Amino acid sequence: MAGQLSYAIMQAIAVHNGEGRHIIFLKSTKVFIQIYVAACVSYSFTVMMTKISVLLYYNRIFPIRWLRTTSFIVGGVVIAYDLAVVFIAALECIPLSSMWTGKPGRCIDTKGPFTALAIINVLTDVAILALPVKPVLNLNMRLGRKIQVLSIFLLGGVVCVFGILRAHALATVSDVDISWNATYSGVWSYIEISVGIVAACLPTLGPLFHKPKTRNPADYYIGLKSWKYTMNASTVSKDAPQDGIRLTYDITCEESPSDPVHNQSRSTSAPHGLPC
Repeated sequence: MAGQLSYAIMQAIAVHNGEGRHIIFLKSTKVFIQIYVAACVSYSFTVMMTKISVLLYYNRIFPIRWLRTTSFIVGGVVIAYDLAVVFIAALECIPLSSMWTGKPGRCIDTKGPFTALAIINVLTDVAILALPVKPVLNLNMRLGRKIQVLSIFLLGGVVCVFGILRAHALATVSDVDISWNATYSGVWSYIEISVGIVAACLPTLGPLFHKPKTRNPADYYIGLKSWKYTMNASTVSKDAPQDGIRLTYDITCEESPSDPVHNQSRSTSAPHGLPC
């Protein structure tokens, strides 16, 4: 949220300075370029933190070896991608001040690198979107519940749409009259990070749409009501799936007030869906 807010503030300053209008109406070229670099840093930071948080969330609820390894690889690509965006924006010209002072400097064309990095960004979105599909399908739940859970995860696919629109805007932007032509890429960038934050929070909002049956809200996860599940890789039976993971369920029940051992709790292993 901090990254998104800072990006919005910088875009507001840029618009006040003349972004979205032809370059002859810019109030300050120096401010325009400095805001551009700062916005690239803010965008990269926000995208990186959003995707890393989603990957860590996957590792928390699906502690499977192949998913953990894949998450680390995708996370490494995400970090490398966002650092590349920052370095390209900050080192577009050496020294950077030559972009607004007119003094001699060594500059590069950023259109190609930014377009390539935008494509990589979309690919990481697709990879993150696909990661939880297999673990959810392997859960011992009825088909309707699986579809509900998958729908919440796959709503993040909207981020991919805006990522593609941003990549197209970067690929087609003209270097002439940049304050006018670069407007769409800035708009799509802001929409992408905003929708990304919402999509990252969606899997945790399931309990808001279900009437609580217990007093402890921590006992819910996406409508899975009064029981919690864990994936235990250390106790694999002969019937375990091919990936070596077996589902075990830990169900904690509270005794009724009439029970002589009131205020004590017992933990029992029960088949999926069997109430205590």
